[in-house]
Amino acid sequence: MTATPPQQVPPTMPPVPSHPQPKNGLGTTSLVMGILSLVGAWIPFVGFGAYITSVLGIVTGVLGRGRAKRGVATNGGAAMGGLVTSILGLASVILATVVYSSVMYAVATTDPSDLPTSVPSKSAAKDDAKPAAGIGDTVKDGDFAFTVTDVTTAASIGGAYGEDAQGRFVIVHVTAKNNGNKAEMFDASNQTLFDGKGREFSTAEAQMYLESDAFLQDINPGNSVKGKLVFDMPKNAKADRIELHAGVFGLSEGTTVSLR
Repeated sequence: MTATPPQQVPPTMPPVPSHPQPKNGLGTTSLVMGILSLVGAWIPFVGFGAYITSVLGIVTGVLGRGRAKRGVATNGGAAMGGLVTSILGLASVILATVVYSSVMYAVATTDPSDLPTSVPSKSAAKDDAKPAAGIGDTVKDGDFAFTVTDVTTAASIGGAYGEDAQGRFVIVHVTAKNNGNKAEMFDASNQTLFDGKGREFSTAEAQMYLESDAFLQDINPGNSVKGKLVFDMPKNAKADRIELHAGVFGLSEGTTVSLR
């Protein structure tokens, strides 16, 4: 009878230690609360809710950091992030409250008399845009002082050997004085007349038939000349204003005189 060899028991694996599941609730809550407080701080009428969420975020962030240090939780980074964002959210709530309060106080203390009571009409706006100077007033452009003394009309200029107007001649009588320190030229061709529709009219060639000192005339310092500026306008057009320029080529800024 043969002996049966003893059976070998297979080796058993050592038990795998079980790791506790990380508890991330407080850190995650703190982070969410911090984000909500940052967003809600600047939304009108939501600031009080953002204040509550920021305080809750700070509290849960502190608790979460404590649990992470004790090894009870593994989300110390989330807790720290939530703590920082919650503090920033609380600061934003305070700043937004100050800004909104300042605006509301400014609105509440505004005197109603300081507010515009009516919108200016188009006609009033046009009146404001009209030049203040008129016939008889002295205006300045560069070193020149201009005074429009009269406005007349004529159908022709120069008699039998003169020229007839295409419409009618409008003659602007102007005195130009040189207030500068050197001689300067006054050129009639640089002056522009406007009618009520804003149309521009340049001086007419018929001006040569008038006794006038307004054509390419050098004026010494302190002296003045009297000239007549002639414009050929339609018969139904009305002279509204004239733009006067010192010097030649019309490069100066110019000044405007109302002719109405």
